[in-house]
Amino acid sequence: MEAFGTKKADIADINTFSYLMANEKYGAEARLRIVRDNNQISYKSQFLARYDSGIKSIKDINGRSFAYVDPSSASGYILPKAMMKKLGVKPSETVFAMKHDNVVMMIYQKQVDAGATYYAPPDPKTGKILDARMRVAEQFPDIEKKVRIIGFSEDIPNDPWVFRKDMDERMKQNIINGILKFIKTKDGKKAMYEIADIVDLIPATDKDYDPLRKILKEQNISFEKLNRK
Repeated sequence: MEAFGTKKADIADINTFSYLMANEKYGAEARLRIVRDNNQISYKSQFLARYDSGIKSIKDINGRSFAYVDPSSASGYILPKAMMKKLGVKPSETVFAMKHDNVVMMIYQKQVDAGATYYAPPDPKTGKILDARMRVAEQFPDIEKKVRIIGFSEDIPNDPWVFRKDMDERMKQNIINGILKFIKTKDGKKAMYEIADIVDLIPATDKDYDPLRKILKEQNISFEKLNRK
């Protein structure tokens, strides 16, 4: 994000929260939005708990221990925090696990009662899980039998590809057109998926990310507060 301020970066693929900070501080512009498997153009958080924890819904988390990912993660902190506040749910204690798979492992190993990570729907053809639990499936083959989804947050747009504000507009458009053309090719699709699990890119504008701004405002969550955590 700071690279936009020093002009060391012209383009970046960054998470939604970091984009809002880069936009507010340096005027960085969202011009493309990533598309995930199953043509998903938005995402949300999932709340997880062990089957044997007695936790069957988000409200059941009240008074129990809870793991977030990190303060700058929309799906791993901002969205689940907002949802629990909306429902009046207050965990007894919270921790930052710093990675989505760490949250899953902490729940599996009973280090916390519940947690939040990114969600992705199962593969429509095979039914294989594609959410954060799949990251530890090789280490814990019974993860689906032990850890389940108990609820979801609101949806927000997928992460953007961001351009430096004072970059020449004609240059921006040429790059955007080239990227959109490239990802439609066989080699482009293969490269984008191998690099970042991206199946496509679509045009985006800054207004697409107003829903997250609204959530931050409603929950009185500021960039300054989150950066201090």
